[in-house]
Amino acid sequence: MLNQKGQESAPFELLIAVIVMTFVIMIGLQATDTLVKEQCKGQIESGLERMKTGIESVVKGKGKENVSFNLPTCFEEKRTKIRIAIEDSAKSCAYLCGGSQQVCTLLIYSNPQFNSIKCLYISPHTIFPTGDPCDAEDIAGEGEYEAVDLKGDEGIKPGHYILISKFSSLSQNPIICAFRKTR
Repeated sequence: MLNQKGQESAPFELLIAVIVMTFVIMIGLQATDTLVKEQCKGQIESGLERMKTGIESVVKGKGKENVSFNLPTCFEEKRTKIRIAIEDSAKSCAYLCGGSQQVCTLLIYSNPQFNSIKCLYISPHTIFPTGDPCDAEDIAGEGEYEAVDLKGDEGIKPGHYILISKFSSLSQNPIICAFRKTR
C-alpha cells in the first residue's frame, strides 16, 4: 500500500518540477535579454561620446580628428535617427547641458526603444558644409570619403569620419568639414 501511494504522487511531483523549471528558464531568458539590451545601450552611449568628443575637440582648435562611429544594431536600424539639433529653450538647455545658455547644440540618438541626448559644447552656429571650403584635397591619400553635413536632414550615419577644422577670417561661425568613409 505504501508503494502505491508513492507511485500516485510521482506524476504530480514531476508536474510541479516541470512548472518550476519553466519559470526558472523564462526568468533566465528575460535576464539575459535585459543584459544584452543594457550592454547595447552602453555601446551606443560610448559611440555617441566618441562622436561628441571628436566634434568638440575639432571645434575647439584641434585641426583634424579621426572618429570611428560604429554603433551596435540591437535596435531596429530603420527606425534609428542620429542627428545634431539646436535647442532654443533656455529651460531645456539648462536641464540638458547645465548652465544658463539660451541656445544649445545637442547630439541626439532616437529609436522607439531607446533615446539618448548628449550636449555638444560647440556654437549652435557651427557649419558643416559639403562644398567649399571642404574638398577632397584635405584628405588625399586617406581612402574614399565623401563630405557630409552632420546637421543635415539625413542625420549622422555610422561609419568612419575625418573631421577637419576650417576656420576662416571671412566667417564668424566655426566651420567643420566632416568626411565619411565610403569604402
